[in-house]
Amino acid sequence: IETVGEFRAVRAELDIPYRIKLAPRLTERGAEDERLANKYIEQLVRMAGLETIMIAGKKSLPDDIKTHPLITFDGDRQVVLSSNIVQIVIGEANYVLPLDGLVDLDAERSRLAKAAEGAEKERDSLAARLANPSFVERAKPEAVEKARADHAEKASDAEKYRAALARLG
Repeated sequence: IETVGEFRAVRAELDIPYRIKLAPRLTERGAEDERLANKYIEQLVRMAGLETIMIAGKKSLPDDIKTHPLITFDGDRQVVLSSNIVQIVIGEANYVLPLDGLVDLDAERSRLAKAAEGAEKERDSLAARLANPSFVERAKPEAVEKARADHAEKASDAEKYRAALARLG
C-alpha cells in the first residue's frame, strides 16, 4: 500500500498521466522487499501504473521472482541511465525512476519552486494576521477559525511542494 501510494504521489507531483506506464528499477532491497515483490507484484504493477519493475542483482533473488513475467533485470550492478531520475525510498527499498521523455525537470523544478513560494507567502500572511491581537479579538470567531484552517492548509501545501522539490534534487 505504501509503495503504490508513493508511486501515485510521484505521478501527481510530476503530473505524469496514468496512461504512461513507468519502469522503475529496484536497486536496493531487504529480504522483506523480495517477499513482498514476489507476493504482490501484479497488484503493484497494476495499481501504480507500471510496465515492469526492473531489479538489480538477479543472482540473489528467489527463483520464482527470477522467472516472473512482470519483472526484468539490470544485472548485478545498480544502473542509472541518466541524471533525469527520481528516487523513491520505502523502508529498505530504493526505487530509481527514469524520467527521460516524461518530465522536463528544469520546468518542473521551476513550477514547484513557484508553488512553494506562493504557499509560503500566503502561510506567512495568515500567520501575521493570526499574530495580530486586534484581529483575533475583533474578528468573528468563524473568521479566526477559517484563518487558522487556511494557515494549516498553506503550511501543508508548502511542505508538500518543498518535499517534491527535494525529491527531484
